[in-house]
Amino acid sequence: MKYIILLLSMWTVSLASMAGVGVYHGQWYLVVEGLPQGRVNMVMTVDGNSQPPIVTITDPADASRILDVEEVRAAGDSLTGRFRAMGVKLSLCLGLHDNRNATGLLMDHFSIKASKDKLFELEIKEGDEDKLSVKDTVWLLAPILVDCSKKVGPRPQPERYMNTTPVNHPNDGCFLNEQGLHALVTRVWAGPGYVDEAGFQTAHEMSDYLLMSYGLVSAEQKKIFKDELIELKHRFPKLRYIEAGNEYDYEQTKGVTVKEYYRKVFRPMMEVVNEVNRELQPDIPIEIGGPVSSCFNPEWIAQLLDDYKADVSADKRLDFISYHGYFVWDETGRNRLFFKDNPSRVLGQREAIDKMLHERGLNESLPVFVSEMGIYPGPLADDYNSMDDDRVRQAVGMLSLFYWYGKSKYIYPFNWVIRHHLEGRKDMLFTADDRTPLEPQFTPYGEAIRKLSLQADTAVSVSYPEPEDGKGLYVQAAIDHDKITLLFWNYQQMGRHAVAARLELKNVPAEWQAAIAQLPTTIVLAPNSIRQLVIPSRQ
Repeated sequence: MKYIILLLSMWTVSLASMAGVGVYHGQWYLVVEGLPQGRVNMVMTVDGNSQPPIVTITDPADASRILDVEEVRAAGDSLTGRFRAMGVKLSLCLGLHDNRNATGLLMDHFSIKASKDKLFELEIKEGDEDKLSVKDTVWLLAPILVDCSKKVGPRPQPERYMNTTPVNHPNDGCFLNEQGLHALVTRVWAGPGYVDEAGFQTAHEMSDYLLMSYGLVSAEQKKIFKDELIELKHRFPKLRYIEAGNEYDYEQTKGVTVKEYYRKVFRPMMEVVNEVNRELQPDIPIEIGGPVSSCFNPEWIAQLLDDYKADVSADKRLDFISYHGYFVWDETGRNRLFFKDNPSRVLGQREAIDKMLHERGLNESLPVFVSEMGIYPGPLADDYNSMDDDRVRQAVGMLSLFYWYGKSKYIYPFNWVIRHHLEGRKDMLFTADDRTPLEPQFTPYGEAIRKLSLQADTAVSVSYPEPEDGKGLYVQAAIDHDKITLLFWNYQQMGRHAVAARLELKNVPAEWQAAIAQLPTTIVLAPNSIRQLVIPSRQ
């Protein structure tokens, strides 16, 4: 394979000056020709101090050479690749096509397309010089500007909301506590005649409160529910929240319709919750919410609110809204739009619920629990042959979902899941199956959540180009009295785009000045990678 690297910018194209090679500045214009022969190892760096950034290709043996790339990868602050001289004369000329794109010709008869602020790796196949295709790109983004003096409020802490399953192991709770992942709320499972003992034990050890998902499907089960709730509250006094049912809107769930949910499920369970609170007078009263739909389902949420408003009972209660987050329906209602393809699809859900609450005169500060969510619902995967790459996609995908959920108030997404007996790509801790106990060990997803727990608690202002359609560079910055933390990730799902951006921190308190001076000036991230910088105070 033979390659050449080009830097394209909307306003200028720059290549580091070197002997024998022309350098042209202007809109979408670059000529490279007379490439030498030979084979060397090269290092390519992105100079983020230049505007736009300049790509420098250097050869310690001969600085006059411009060479093609056989392999390139991101490592630290540099893009390191193996380069080979092409030994052919090439002439490439790009002309302005519109405000965003450019068209170009290679040797006068090959068509390419480029987008603004991208570094393109153009592939010319061995022995077939007449064909040119885009192999991969590095997106060169506008600078990341972090203002340490501009505090924007508490950092959302999704790492404190967890889910258990029956395959949790006895050491899990202790391990997560030791790793700084003590939860605020952890979800557990029960139903008539069934209690997930392993999940309850893990959750009670590692969490301040428990949220129990419990499915009631008949009036006869109401007494069973009360007896079990009393016993569980005695055994696990941290039990605080009850979800009334689980995914009754899902097409494979039978027995309860949207019109029946309040009457058959929510109201009977609400009555039991009130009875148990009166009888036990617990230090942590039990609360209840719903409709626990399989997705953000406005029909089910609106019907629950309508039925609740119409209920004339003096002791009625609705303490939170609950649903799951893996996809939304398209406008036709026939096709699922999965969050893995665009995590920003979660935007606006809290605001839509606020509108429903306002229209009915209900409390607009009602918490919203997205009690189960992720990029891989059910058996869905990107790679069905191996979980390794999907585990990495899960890590950066979940961070991206948390990012977009975090733009709204009073909405709390839960991690799914500590362990899963079938779908290991969703595991926070590596799990073989329910017959093979494993000592706790983080997956890439678990490690990403651990990094979240290391972030400072007060978010500060970050200015940078947010990802279009949910894919690209994400940045989170926060500050405490003893540290400044920066978290970067590049969600590409199945894409291959690396990203590079200059990092600039301003209004840095004096106690951090020396440490800040040692930070990299440019952040480079390979596809689906994560990087964290923790800068301790020097006081």
